[in-house]
Amino acid sequence: MDLKQINTFYIHEKGQHGEIRTTLTKKDLLDKYYTPHIKKHGELKILSLTSEIREDNHYFEINKINTKISFQ
Repeated sequence: MDLKQINTFYIHEKGQHGEIRTTLTKKDLLDKYYTPHIKKHGELKILSLTSEIREDNHYFEINKINTKISFQ
C-alpha cells in the first residue's frame, strides 16, 4: 500500500474501551504510530484490518491485527 501520496487519514479504532473515530494528518499519524525501530526500517506499524479509498484519502479500520505499511 503506497501512502506517499496521501496526506489525510480517517482512523477508526476499536478497543476494549469502545470505538474512536479521528481524522489525522500524515504527521499526526507518524507521530502516533511510528516507533523508533519501525521508523529505522521505513515502515509504519499500524493495527490495520481494512483500508479503502474514500475521497482520495485512506480510511483505516484498526483492530488487534499487526500490519506493517511501508512509506518507502
